[in-house]
Amino acid sequence: MGVIEGGAMTSGHGHGHGRTDAGVQAALLTAIPFAVAAAVSFVIAHRSQRMNEKVMHVGVPYMASGALYALFPIGLSISPVLGFVFLTLGIVGIYSGAGTSVALLQELSAGPGFVVAAPLYNSIGILGGFIGPLVVGSLVQRTHSFAVPSVLMAACLSLAGMMVTALPYLLALPPSIRVGLIDPKPVSSPRR
Repeated sequence: MGVIEGGAMTSGHGHGHGRTDAGVQAALLTAIPFAVAAAVSFVIAHRSQRMNEKVMHVGVPYMASGALYALFPIGLSISPVLGFVFLTLGIVGIYSGAGTSVALLQELSAGPGFVVAAPLYNSIGILGGFIGPLVVGSLVQRTHSFAVPSVLMAACLSLAGMMVTALPYLLALPPSIRVGLIDPKPVSSPRR
């Protein structure tokens, strides 16, 4: 029985196998999504920089991540391995736009505004890192399922992606900001 199928949850006795080995296997297994996310993050950041486009390179990965997280409970009900694949791809989507989102923040709040925007951005992220696990844990304890927290995270990620992609239509963006995944162009922002 492998770690994904629940082998990490069994207790072994003697001979150095069981709980210790399963714990190491589980730790190594959790490294997979983050290693893949780091590699994809470099690819997206490189493409974003080469095309001088940040809005879609942040928004689209968040929306894709939301869709994949929504599929996690369905995949898990079919197979633990399929559930793990959706979870991994969801994590990749979240972290793949992270570096580019900081670059977008810096471009949107250039100059003295960045002195306020950067700590606020980090504070919101840290707050989410604290509240998120509490909410997920509480929902899992109440529902005895990962379905509700997964759908909630999927909705939040999709909403975040939509909010980022809507920026060009909601804000008066600097003319240097270009939008589009294939052929980015400067946008004409709404007048204030």
